[in-house]
Amino acid sequence: MNTKLIPLWQQLEISNDTFAAVINPPENYFQLLGGNVTQQRSLPGLNAGRFDLIHVFVTDASLVKDQIMESLFSLTPWGIIWVSWKTDSPKTTNSVNQDKIKKTAKVLGLTAEFTLTIHDGWNTIKLTPKTS
Repeated sequence: MNTKLIPLWQQLEISNDTFAAVINPPENYFQLLGGNVTQQRSLPGLNAGRFDLIHVFVTDASLVKDQIMESLFSLTPWGIIWVSWKTDSPKTTNSVNQDKIKKTAKVLGLTAEFTLTIHDGWNTIKLTPKTS
């Protein structure tokens, strides 16, 4: 399946009924989503309630664990956390990458399901609470 033909909002499993939060998005986030989801187009903070979906953009590896943990506290039991990182940044010791996110997710009791390229220069990984 060619995911480039599927709008990002569908790939991220966002619908009109999804209560979602977006943390540290790029300026063109809503443009990247595409489609015509009638989302509020505002960015509530994690203190605004319990979310079905939280999309976190991380650019510093030292913040990955804290941002995922903070998201977990605001996630519904059936929720999804998408963690996005820049793939076109110079590699440094503070670079975020898929392996660091997966290791952190495992420690926090989350399952890393799959990865998407959401835009040139950004990838995202789907994390869900482990089921018993």
